Amino acid sequence: MKVLRGIGAAVVWLLATVVMLLAAILCITLIGLPLGIPLGALGLRLYMYGVQLMMPSGRQIKHDVKKKLGLKRHHHWLKH
Repeated sequence: MKVLRGIGAAVVWLLATVVMLLAAILCITLIGLPLGIPLGALGLRLYMYGVQLMMPSGRQIKHDVKKKLGLKRHHHWLKH
């Protein structure tokens, strides 16, 4: 699963780079400025989404912490 998330993040970062490059080219000209600014914002959002894909989920962090500390879930109500 980590490999798929990493590949997805790489694809999103590549797309964000292309969008940011296009936004920079549009922002150079005065006519393309109204389109370049929103494209730049979209590129930044794509970069942030790629970072979120690379970060582990909260559930995964809790699981890893419990595993490293050797904590197990105790079900006292199941024992008879």
